[in-house]
Amino acid sequence: GSHALGQCGEWEVVPTPAPPQAQHMIIRDVVAIGPGDAWAVGGWSGQVNGAFQTFAFTMHWDGVEWTLVETPQPTICNVCHNLTLWGVDANGSDDVWAAGGAVIQAPDGFSGTHMLVMHWDGASWEVMDTPVQSGASGDLLWDVQANGPDDVWFFGENLYADFPLMLDLAIAMHWDGSGFEIVDVPIVNFDGTGFADGNSLHSGDALAP
Repeated sequence: GSHALGQCGEWEVVPTPAPPQAQHMIIRDVVAIGPGDAWAVGGWSGQVNGAFQTFAFTMHWDGVEWTLVETPQPTICNVCHNLTLWGVDANGSDDVWAAGGAVIQAPDGFSGTHMLVMHWDGASWEVMDTPVQSGASGDLLWDVQANGPDDVWFFGENLYADFPLMLDLAIAMHWDGSGFEIVDVPIVNFDGTGFADGNSLHSGDALAP
C-alpha cells in the first residue's frame, strides 16, 4: 500500500540491561538530550538479602547501547518497596534531574516514604537535600520539568495524615539554582470525609518560567 511508514521509519526494540538479581524492571521515564545522549529511569525488583525488594535505576544511551549507571540507593530499611525514580528531565549532558520516592528518615526521626531527587553533573548522581515533611510520610514525586539551570519544577503528592482525616495534597516544588521551594497549589476534591479526598500532580510542562 501507500502507507507513509517507509518515510517515517519503524519502531525497533532495543535491548536494555538489567541487574543480575532483577526479576521485574520498569522504565518510568525517558529524556533524550541528543542522538547519542539519553537517560531512562525507573525501578527494579528482585530477591536481595533474602527479601523481595525494589531499587532505583538509571541507564544511559550513548547512541549505540544502553548502559546501567551507578545509582545511589538512599534508604534506611532492611526491606524496601518504595525506592523508585518516576521522572527525569535535563538541561544538558551535565545537568540531568531525576525524581521519585524513597524510604528515608526525616529530621524529626519519622521514617517513611519521602520524595527523592537526584542530580547528574556529567560524572555521577548526587542525592539532593529536599524538604521533608515532619511527623508523617507519603510524599513522593512523579515528574520533572527542566526549563534551565535555575528553573526546574517537580510535581507529585503528599499524603497528609491528621487522623481520622487522610488527604492527598499535590506537590509543586521549584529549584532556583541554589535550593528547593514548595509552591502552594490549590486543593480540590475536599469534602472532609477522609481517605481519598484531595488531589495529586502526575505531570507538568512549561513554555516559559
